Amino acid sequence: MSPIPATPKLIPVFSMKLQLGGAPQQLFTDDSKKAVSNMAIVATGTTTTIENKYGFSLDLKDVQGYDNITAHLEKGYSELDAHVHGKTSDGTDVRIDYFGLFQSLPGLNAVHSGQADSHSFEESYVSNSPRFSFTGPVPEKLQWLERENLIGKGHFFVENGKTYVEYFTYIVR
Repeated sequence: MSPIPATPKLIPVFSMKLQLGGAPQQLFTDDSKKAVSNMAIVATGTTTTIENKYGFSLDLKDVQGYDNITAHLEKGYSELDAHVHGKTSDGTDVRIDYFGLFQSLPGLNAVHSGQADSHSFEESYVSNSPRFSFTGPVPEKLQWLERENLIGKGHFFVENGKTYVEYFTYIVR
């Protein structure tokens, strides 16, 4: 067996703030698996570059789409399967698909139940693994999105009566 390599470094490259369009709608229940399928609408959102030594950037506006959420009730976690689109300032359409997980922990539960407006990143487990695709040619400044492995850490919060999920997204080095 080869020696275990050094622990990878995570370098922040962008944040993503998504406003949910109301409470998720329940689609169906699978009683045999104690799971509930829900759909959350992403009404609007943005991504914002976090300055980094690689010069990678991603600034999107008008991010919209949906998230299929499967809640595993007895197991205490939910799977995310999100599909959103956003536009760059020059009009390039960028599609973001991500799988993710969140665990039902006190901080997250307090926000979802209306007992709190936010929770710290440490009070929940919300993660995603975004992948990117493009309609048409990929601008040179965005080609990094196709070749990098990314992971996001998120949290939920309420602002002016609207619920948001915010992720900070990292490349792995």
